Amino acid sequence: MKKTEKSKKSKKTSTAKTDGHVFVKKDLPKKKKTVRKKKEHSTSRSQPKRRVAENKKKHIEEQLKEIYKNSDGSFPDMKHFSTRGKLHLFRAMVLLCLSCVVLGLVAWFGFFMYQPNTTFSEQDVILSISGEEEVGIGEEVRYRVRYVNDQNIALHGASLQVHYPEGFVFKESSISSDSPQNDVWNLQTISGGDSGFIDIYGNLYGNKTEDQSLRVFLTYNPENFSSEFQKVATVAINTATSPVAIKVTASEDVVPGAQTRITINVERRATQDKISHPIALQIQGDGMFIAKSAEPASDQFHDMRWSLEETETEKTITVRGIFLTGAENEGVYTLPIQVLGWKDVAKTGEGYVFEEFVYEPQVTQKEITVTPVINGATSDVTLIPGELLHASVVVKNNGDLPLHNVRVRAVFDTPSFENKSILHWPDLQDEADGFVKGEQINNTTRRGIITWTSQHIPALERVLPGESKTIDFRIPIRNNEQTELSDFSTFAATFVADVLHGKGEATEILSSSPVDITINSDLRFAIRNEIEKKQGTSEHNITWLLENTFHALEDIVIQADVYGDTTFDTSALVVPAGITEFNEEKKQLRWTIETMPISVDVLPLQFVLRQQSINPSQTQLMSKVEVYATDTATNERIILVGDEILL
Repeated sequence: MKKTEKSKKSKKTSTAKTDGHVFVKKDLPKKKKTVRKKKEHSTSRSQPKRRVAENKKKHIEEQLKEIYKNSDGSFPDMKHFSTRGKLHLFRAMVLLCLSCVVLGLVAWFGFFMYQPNTTFSEQDVILSISGEEEVGIGEEVRYRVRYVNDQNIALHGASLQVHYPEGFVFKESSISSDSPQNDVWNLQTISGGDSGFIDIYGNLYGNKTEDQSLRVFLTYNPENFSSEFQKVATVAINTATSPVAIKVTASEDVVPGAQTRITINVERRATQDKISHPIALQIQGDGMFIAKSAEPASDQFHDMRWSLEETETEKTITVRGIFLTGAENEGVYTLPIQVLGWKDVAKTGEGYVFEEFVYEPQVTQKEITVTPVINGATSDVTLIPGELLHASVVVKNNGDLPLHNVRVRAVFDTPSFENKSILHWPDLQDEADGFVKGEQINNTTRRGIITWTSQHIPALERVLPGESKTIDFRIPIRNNEQTELSDFSTFAATFVADVLHGKGEATEILSSSPVDITINSDLRFAIRNEIEKKQGTSEHNITWLLENTFHALEDIVIQADVYGDTTFDTSALVVPAGITEFNEEKKQLRWTIETMPISVDVLPLQFVLRQQSINPSQTQLMSKVEVYATDTATNERIILVGDEILL
C-alpha cells in the first residue's frame, strides 16, 4: 500500500497547471512502464482503481489535445515550450508599484500645488509709486500709485494715505480723494487678485538740487486676521533745475569801506514761461555788506530785496554799497546773492532758493584804514532826541612804513531846519579840540566837520607800522526844549570818517564806510504814584504819562503786572485815549492806543490800586512797565521800560 501511495504521489507531481492549463511531460510512457511493473506486483483488489485512474488520465489527455492542437490538427513541439509564470508576476508587481507612485504624485500635486491658497501672505500685497525722480522747480508732475492683492485673501477696510513733500502743491487726481487735504483714498475692500492705481497731479517746489520724498501708506485688514497691516512705498524726488538764471558782474577786489558796484541780471528760463512763480532777488548781506543805493529801488520793508513781476521775463539790478571791516584777516568776503521763489502768491514763509550766486571778492588791504564808531557800533544805529552821541574815529597803519602828516576828519550829515542841525554842536565835547566847520548841503541837510591834525594831536605827525590811534568825542542830539522837533522833516543822518596822509603827489585820501543814524521819535514815559492810607489799607493813585513831540506813533502798548492782595478800582479810571483792561486772573494791567499824533504831545492814564492787606514779605506793588510803539516816520519799533512801584 505504501508503494501504491508513493506511485500515486509521483503521478500527481507529473502534471502542472500554468495559467489555468495542464501540461504533461513527454516522459509519460516511461512512467507507464513503472506503473506496469507495479501492477505486476499489485494485488487483484487494486485493478479496478487503476482502470478508473487510467480512464481519467485518458480523458485529461484528450482535453489537453483539444486545447493545444493547432487549427490544422497538428500539435506544437512541446520540447521548446518554456514556462514564464514568475516573469509575469514580477512585471505585474513592478507595474503595480509604478501605478502607486504615479497616483501618489498626482495626489500630492493636486493637494499642495493646485488647491486654493487660504493662507495670507503680506508679500503678496504689492504697493508701488512711479514717476519722475528729477524735476524742475515748479514744474507739473504726475505720480501713479499702484496696489495689487496677488492672492485669494480679500483685504478689508483698505485705505491709501499719501504724505506729500513740503513743496508739493496738489492739483488733481484720477480718483477723487476722501479728505479735504486730498491725501486719503478709502478703497474699502480689495478682493483677491484685484489691483488698481491712482494718478496724482501737482507742482513741486523746493530749493535747487534739494532731495524730497513722496510716501504712500496702504492700510488694510486681511479677512482671516483681526489685526491691521500696513504697506509703505517711497519715491525720492530731486528738484534738479531752476526756473531762473542769474548773472553777477562785480569787481574781483574790494577795499573795506570803499564803495563797490554790483550788477545782477535775473532771467526766467524759456521752458518756464508758462509757469508763474512769485520771484525776488535777495542779497544776504549778513551785516558785512551795506547797500547805499540801488536802481531800481528795493521792495518796501525789505532791504536788499527786489521782486520780479509776473510780466517781467528779465530784470537787471545795480547796487552800490560798501563792505564793512571785519573780514580782512580771512582775505575774502562771502556775499550770497539768491533768487527766492514761493509756491503761493502771498509769499508765505522765507521762500525757496531757486538759484544762488556767491560773490567772493578778494579783500585789498590799504596802508591805512579809518573806522567810525557810534555808541560802540560800526554800522546802523538808532538814536532819539536828547540822547548823547558817543563817537570815535580809529586810524590804523597796516603798512610796513611810518605814515607822516596824518589828517583825520569826522563828517556828519544830519537833518536841519533853518540852517540849524539837529545835533547840538555848542555842547560838543572834544578833548583834542579839533577844528569844527559847518555847511548847508540843502534845505533839509546840514554838514558838520571836525578836523584833527598834528597840531591838535601830536601823535598824528608820525604813525608807526601796526600802530593805531583813536579819537573820542561826544555830541548830543537836540531835545524838544532846545528846538521844536516837529520842524525837522527828515530823520536820517550819516557819519563818515576819512584820513589823509603824505605830501605832494604822494598824498592819499581814504574814506570809511558810513554809519547810518536813524533818529526816532522822542517818546518818553513817566510814572507818578501818590499814596493814601485808609483804615489798614493803602490806596495808590497812579498816573502813567506818555510824552511825544517828534514823530507820530501807532500801535502803542503799555503793560505791567500787579502783585499781592490788590484790587483795581475801575470807577477811578481815567482814560485819555485808547482802551484800558485789567485781567483779574493774571493781575495784569494793559493800555493800548491805536495812534498818537504830533498834535497830542501828552497822554496821562490815571487809575487807583487798593492794597487790601499788608504782606511784610511783599516788596513791589507793580512790576516794571513795558512800553511798545511804532514810529510812523521811521517805521522803527520803539521799546521803553518804566520803573517799578516799590512798597
